[in-house]
Amino acid sequence: MQVLFLNPLEERLRDFPGRYLPAPEFEVGVAGADGALPAQLDNVQACVYWDHPIGREVVDRLPALRFIQRVGRYRATGDLEPAFDRGILVSSTPYGVLARVAQHTLMLMLALARNLLPSHQGVLEGTNKIGMAPEYAKERPVAFNWAGVEAIDSLFDKTLGIIGFGEAGSVLADLVRPFDMAVLYYKRHRLTPGQEHYYGVEYAELDELLARSDYVTTFLPYTEENRGLLGEREFALIKQGAFFVNTGRANVTDETALIRALKEGRLAGAGLDVFSLEPLPEDTPFRDLPNVVLTPHVAGGVGGWQDTFERIARNLRLVRDGGLPVQQLTRDAFEV
Repeated sequence: MQVLFLNPLEERLRDFPGRYLPAPEFEVGVAGADGALPAQLDNVQACVYWDHPIGREVVDRLPALRFIQRVGRYRATGDLEPAFDRGILVSSTPYGVLARVAQHTLMLMLALARNLLPSHQGVLEGTNKIGMAPEYAKERPVAFNWAGVEAIDSLFDKTLGIIGFGEAGSVLADLVRPFDMAVLYYKRHRLTPGQEHYYGVEYAELDELLARSDYVTTFLPYTEENRGLLGEREFALIKQGAFFVNTGRANVTDETALIRALKEGRLAGAGLDVFSLEPLPEDTPFRDLPNVVLTPHVAGGVGGWQDTFERIARNLRLVRDGGLPVQQLTRDAFEV
């Protein structure tokens, strides 16, 4: 199968096609550093892109094309109408690094909802509030919650507020669908009605989002304009008993205001992967707060591009063998 990458590959990705799309199973071509496409395109059956301006001009130059792999659930751009007009299969797979950020965010949300840290600590410390001697665990759960952990909740039917809706936010919105969460989002430039329908989200101004959400997450990029955007005023507006999760950029949050909201009980808890000072100083109040889950800036982690190329290879083989790609995108996806 002949595959064309429409995006030039940066240095760290140069060996990825050979590793995940080996010859002779695949014949891989890559756009030049200036985005120029190879001269011979007549036999290209599949193309892969993430920010190349794909459109009719590209599609018309590929007469044998039968599959387009778009990398990015939100991040990728381009006009796919010409591909749909020709009946070309299209898949939209998440961008690996930010998909991992979304997964990490969901993990922190679940850890907070299920009160994971007290449960873990209770087991380690041997807490036994029911005073029962250990016995063989039969079918009947006689020792249910022996550590007496309180406030074990669920994500089902709660409201999630996403501040800064882009690739990570769009993946998170998809991940929480099985929980029947209502998803609000805030960004400077509102999505189209079709996009809101596709992602399953509702637009809200920032103040409204804060007031309505049971879980507030932020993926805002760091800019001087965004510095301290979430401060005393905003944490006062957040719904009483809500949780706050930041896997984006730390300095968009006034950490002093966040700590105060946690200590005063206005927030039920927080999940934090990023901090204004990293590594986290030993004297930070965050270390002493029992309602905070902390991770050491690992949400994006490593391996995001490996995830992406594994998905690309899987879909190419599915289409090559006459099947349908995973995460297929259709023309009506953005229609209301």
